[in-house]
Amino acid sequence: MRAHGHQLRGLEDRSFNQSSWEGLQEAEREYGVDAEALVSTSETDLAPNVRQAVDSGCGLIVTVGWELAESTLAEAEANPDVAFAIVDETVEAENVKSVVFDTAQASFLAGYLAAGVSRTGVVATFGGGNQPPVTLFMDGFVDGVGRYNEVHGAAVRVLGWDKAAQDGSFTGDFEDINKGKVLAEGFIDQGADVILPVAGQVGEGAAAAAVEHGGRR
Repeated sequence: MRAHGHQLRGLEDRSFNQSSWEGLQEAEREYGVDAEALVSTSETDLAPNVRQAVDSGCGLIVTVGWELAESTLAEAEANPDVAFAIVDETVEAENVKSVVFDTAQASFLAGYLAAGVSRTGVVATFGGGNQPPVTLFMDGFVDGVGRYNEVHGAAVRVLGWDKAAQDGSFTGDFEDINKGKVLAEGFIDQGADVILPVAGQVGEGAAAAAVEHGGRR
């Protein structure tokens, strides 16, 4: 059996792209699956690359991210005998398995912990783009901080995301590390001592800013 993984942005994003590809590689080792990867560098690559995966004769095509939902659905409907899976998005089709995680639960715990360890009473979060898979993390983080405040009578503030307004701080990018660093430095200047990036590799910039400011979290 041949399986094809298709992602927008890079494979080494320390998130769903990377974990999906590592899963296919593990299947290759354990079950003799022939796994291949296609990486789109722009949105114009999406539909052609999914079509290429179909034309390659793969028995399973795994796409990753909401950007690929439309192309996945179109190819699944046109090729009912081909199996598809999409990670981090829901596509309604008989031959598509949607692999969705309730990421807000994990970020809720992160928010609760962040509020508990903050010494300044200010924490922050930012995203790579204002998209549901990103903002779901940010919602959970804000809820976790809110729960900590409720339980402990605290007043920890969250910068970077207004859950009610569904608006906040975004770099507009998932790869430019410098953008993450600049945004994180702005939060640190406002007193934040714990920052949760939801931006793939851009989060490395926030880590760099934390190191330069004496180990902020």
